[in-house]
Amino acid sequence: MSHTQSHATHSSKDNTKYYVVGALVVLAVILYVIFGGREAPAPAPAAPSAPAEEPLQPSNVDISKGYTVTRPSVVAGGDKQEGSFFGGVKCAKDAGKDGKDVLEYQLKNMADVPFTLRSVRVSEGKEINPLRVSINGHNLRKDVVEACGKDNLAPGELVTCKVEVDLRHFGPTGKKSENVLKAEGRIATGSASMVSVFKFFC
Repeated sequence: MSHTQSHATHSSKDNTKYYVVGALVVLAVILYVIFGGREAPAPAPAAPSAPAEEPLQPSNVDISKGYTVTRPSVVAGGDKQEGSFFGGVKCAKDAGKDGKDVLEYQLKNMADVPFTLRSVRVSEGKEINPLRVSINGHNLRKDVVEACGKDNLAPGELVTCKVEVDLRHFGPTGKKSENVLKAEGRIATGSASMVSVFKFFC
């Protein structure tokens, strides 16, 4: 190979190298123009997840009926709804002081207004929605904070209550007698009211 041919081949290789480097530089500039001036998109903020609604637990007693009645009626054709404000009912015969029975129950505010469990004074009647809870007609408002941990229930809120009461076990005929847990609520603004009932055998 002559010196001239060798020089031409070497020059051709250099030119190819310059073209490749030039192309890479141009490509880098183009990519920078397209992407370099932009900030990476910020990740969209995660939507706040709603707290899981706490369900009423199954009861450990023989249930005969549970329902809620709302006035004015909220159910087409009737004012009785299946289900009640009560769940997780347990009873222990003679397990309390003075031979009383121990009753444990969950109470969940299924309404869209807050309720107050304690006794409401007349002066508070237009501001507070009272909820009277009773067992077999016996008012459970006394010591409600100690029994349930609080006396105000927000919509959807659930509390567990534990009280010592005399429950019904057997009637005169020797058959099991029914116990009735009842929550009676009144809405301060207006004439709306509700009664939730849970009937069971202990």
